[in-house]
Amino acid sequence: MTERSNKEWLEALSSAGAARDAALAELRVILNRGLSRGLLGRVNTSAPEFESLSEDFVQEALLKILDSLDTFSGRSKFTTWAHKITVNVALTELRRKRWQDSSLEQITEREDGEYTPSFTADPAPEPDNAAERNDMLARVNRIIEEELTE
Repeated sequence: MTERSNKEWLEALSSAGAARDAALAELRVILNRGLSRGLLGRVNTSAPEFESLSEDFVQEALLKILDSLDTFSGRSKFTTWAHKITVNVALTELRRKRWQDSSLEQITEREDGEYTPSFTADPAPEPDNAAERNDMLARVNRIIEEELTE
């Protein structure tokens, strides 16, 4: 694989036919290789299910990249820009999956009569998670109190 310039990437991905197919195949390989490095420290990339999830994330990212080609400003390498989109897609999907895996049956009543999801009611949360969790709960409570109607 020879390294393409930003202009070459944009031309190939904007074209039709074999040139576009070849560029997409090359970009898919580059993004798949880079995704595990881009998620190190945030996700267990050695988990058996990561490989299949990674394919899904890259496919979703490729669609976003193709839809956003006109927003690429050229301030970085095209592949750097594409990697950032791919990592963002992966993190968004992983967050969404984490919430989908939570059941409303996990909601528990607290002593003050309020209800709190049990998965957020960890009595000893990690220090780095405590602030994020508190912020999230405060936002949800504010939305419930101020924006939702009866």
